[in-house]
Amino acid sequence: MAILKTNTPIAELRKAFGEQAIFYNRSGKLIMRSKPCAYNNRRGEGQMTARTAFKMLSAVATNMLKDPEIRAEYLLKCKKGQAPYHVLHNELLTKKIGYGHC
Repeated sequence: MAILKTNTPIAELRKAFGEQAIFYNRSGKLIMRSKPCAYNNRRGEGQMTARTAFKMLSAVATNMLKDPEIRAEYLLKCKKGQAPYHVLHNELLTKKIGYGHC
């Protein structure tokens, strides 16, 4: 990455320049960098399983907090600045309650 300090015609360039460089403007500075490499990194089976389990766990936490009694219980457990959702989600992840799938 290079920061250009020039008033030449290059200073007016934007976006890609061929397959080699990209010019963009940040905070009034013209910056040139190489194009990012393209890669094909597919998600593995384990990652997809963990992702699905995490989605299910989040749905369980959301549904549990719809009950006013459970919500009140987790409001009491919250520290300053915490939300009951995050406290419950943490307990579910650490399997203190028994719904942990991850």
